[in-house]
This record gives sequence, structure tokens and C-alpha cells, in this order.
Amino acid sequence: MAGHRLLLIRHAKTEQGAPDEARQLTDRGRRDAAAVGDWLREQNVVPDLVVVSPATRATQTWELTDIDVKSEVDARVYDNTMSDLLDIMRAADESVPTLAIVGHNPSIEAFTARHGGPEEISTGSVVVFAVDGTWADGQPRCVEVNACRG
Repeated sequence: MAGHRLLLIRHAKTEQGAPDEARQLTDRGRRDAAAVGDWLREQNVVPDLVVVSPATRATQTWELTDIDVKSEVDARVYDNTMSDLLDIMRAADESVPTLAIVGHNPSIEAFTARHGGPEEISTGSVVVFAVDGTWADGQPRCVEVNACRG
């Protein structure tokens, strides 16, 4: 079976403050989120399904990419564990060639470092993984990291 692609997208730059889940993107964050969408299109890695954290900054980041594909909100992304990200990947339907998860640190950095990538991932970055085999059994392998700046 052909492999899949997993994209981890760290939300763009946000304002400070609380409550955490309601934090909004800054002007720079809005530009960076749009740049994420441009980069995904330019690199031909537009996802077929997107799983987004319920946090405002994550949903805004995905909305501002201006990419119209099926998306769903999943609280496990906001829970922010590497295990949850892996569980989301493993549960993906085999008919989905490219899956994106829009979320947060520290889980994105931990996941990336664990699967061959750098230890630091800045806001507004996309990490691309090759997943050989099935979603359920495949092992992600980091192939590219891009900090998208608008």
C-alpha cells in the first residue's frame, strides 16, 4: 500500500492572556496563517482532512489558510499530548491520503522530535511526515519543516 502524509501545523502567533482557549491571533499571526495556506498549495501538500484543536487560535489559523477541505474539531488536540496526536493519526480512514492536525506545543515539538525532526517548532510552522503503510500501523518519519511567515 502507498504511504500517507501527516501534516502537523502549529497555530500562528497569538495574543497573550487568558482564558487560554479563547486567545486570538495577532496581526502577524493572521498573516502567518494565510502564508501557511499559500505554502501548502505551493508545495502541493493540501490535506484531505484536517483535525483542529477547539482553541480559537487553532481554528483561526486553519480558517485563514483559505483551504476548503473537510475539517473536524477534536478536543484531544487541545489536550496536547503526543499520544493523543498519534491516536488521531492512527484512527484516520485509509481513504485519506493527507491528514493535517492543527494544534499546539509542547505536543507538536515532542511528536516531531520523536519522529526524526527538530526539537523546536515555531508558531505558524508546518511539519510534514511520510507515513509508510497504513495509518493504523505506519510509523511517521519527519521529512520537512517550514516556518511559514506572511
